[in-house]
Amino acid sequence: MSLDPKERNRGPAPSSPDGGAGMERRDPDARTTPDTKCFVCGDTLVFMFMHHDSLHRTSDREYAIYRCDGCGLLKILPEPTAEEIASFYPDEYYSYRIESGMGRIARMRERLKDEVLDLHYGMRGDSPCLRILARSVRNYMTRVSVSGIPLHPPRVNGRFLDIGCGDGYWVHKLRKYGWDCTGVEFVGEEKDGIRVGGFMDMEFEDGFEFIRLNHVLEHVKNTDAYLVKMRSLLCEEGELYVAVPNSESIFFKIFGRYWYALETPRHLHVFNEGNLRRLLHRNGLEIRSLSYESRYSLGNSLTNYLNVKTLLKIKDEHMLIGFVLSPADKLLGWIGPGDLINVTTGRLK
Repeated sequence: MSLDPKERNRGPAPSSPDGGAGMERRDPDARTTPDTKCFVCGDTLVFMFMHHDSLHRTSDREYAIYRCDGCGLLKILPEPTAEEIASFYPDEYYSYRIESGMGRIARMRERLKDEVLDLHYGMRGDSPCLRILARSVRNYMTRVSVSGIPLHPPRVNGRFLDIGCGDGYWVHKLRKYGWDCTGVEFVGEEKDGIRVGGFMDMEFEDGFEFIRLNHVLEHVKNTDAYLVKMRSLLCEEGELYVAVPNSESIFFKIFGRYWYALETPRHLHVFNEGNLRRLLHRNGLEIRSLSYESRYSLGNSLTNYLNVKTLLKIKDEHMLIGFVLSPADKLLGWIGPGDLINVTTGRLK
């Protein structure tokens, strides 16, 4: 039973000002449909519910979530303005945190991750004991901790591009393994190898061997233009890794608006396998591999639900709740698909 049934019979909601945009924003209700059509398939978008930023509480404003009748895309309408979007990312947002500075547990995890990478790259490890442990958890950590990066030495020209690189973690990490790395981030300060600003406004020398687009596409307004540029930057034999939340996830069916990967209002849209395949193909990209993953899903979603519905203010920075409940993630994964879709793509021949 869902903790958040779809409120298709609710009446009109009050209007609210559009945060400095000079226009009044009217919250939709179940009896109306927007003029905007689904940008993937062109079908009708149907109102589901309103929700606010329950994860990071950057604003109390509620945003309307719609679902496409044709392909199942989830979509925020009206889309937030550029000024609003910039305010949605607090300093503690996960991609801006330097993991090695988070304490003893994180440092140990970091050493183990390095050992797993050394295994993939055929490099000698620092500690025999750690190497034994790394071998035992190699498959798990490859799927969870080192996914979405090249796990082999350069084969073409070794150029690696990380869009939405956060603090530049992989930009700096992969240099050790022979990659020529560049990162792009929307906000922050430019530093070694990292460019700051709008990706669509930047010029690059094309011919990247590997491009990483890890949980970025759901934040992008014009996804088609974004993917066209991605394809143009890939070399002929290059790979583009794309990871997005999955709107068909079993956890979304259970938690509804409190599903942590919905992440209102930072995620402007949420895809599923069908509409993601369609979007990639029409922009000249073919899927070479696809997998589903759930990462601390039950713990994160339950924490979000309890923080909204009770007086609790649970902070689980080390994902300990998620870790304890992770066996349940596995069990629920047998009932329905996981939270995340990971695909490796290349240029359509």
